[in-house]
Amino acid sequence: MSINHNVTQQEYAEAAERGKAAPRAIHIQCFPRKRVFQMELANHTMLTFPAALLSDLKDATAAQLSDAKLMFDGTHVWWDSIDVQHTVEYIASKAVNLTTARQAAMAASRSKSPRKAAAARANGRLGGRPVKSKVKVG
Repeated sequence: MSINHNVTQQEYAEAAERGKAAPRAIHIQCFPRKRVFQMELANHTMLTFPAALLSDLKDATAAQLSDAKLMFDGTHVWWDSIDVQHTVEYIASKAVNLTTARQAAMAASRSKSPRKAAAARANGRLGGRPVKSKVKVG
């Protein structure tokens, strides 16, 4: 299934602005014998992390680990030979054991509480979600 969507200039500009806010790497180096990566971020911070930090890399060979490349203007790291890709933001947050606001929001949206369950049951008894009314203009 493919989705065809024409992007407007405004949507493109907004996406470009969001991309500027994302952490970017300018260099990544692998030390395959130690199974460790060293990544330099755009603000010249050095981040060193073990391959075991990313579960997709735990069984990778030294040659596969060495295949790390920066993509999308440094916002993603890609290991082509094993088809693994992670954002720099995700790697950095895992390395320092930090939950970003985006990750927290995703986790919160998946949460199930007794209050949410009761609201869903009440909506179900009333016939589900109310139909959005269409407003006639002019």
